[in-house]
Amino acid sequence: MPHAPVATTPKWTGHSAAGLYGDVIEQLDDCVGKVLAALKQNKIDNNTIVIFTSDNGP
Repeated sequence: MPHAPVATTPKWTGHSAAGLYGDVIEQLDDCVGKVLAALKQNKIDNNTIVIFTSDNGP
């Protein structure tokens, strides 16, 4: 979702000095971090490949 329309949850609104787009990127980073933490917590992080892609448009 890092392209228009850009929106984020109230928790992340105003979080970044880069404005709304920065808020969205920081929220996305947090979400990816939670996925990686869950892999580590379940001790499968060393046997898992995480691929992050984008379709660059709707």
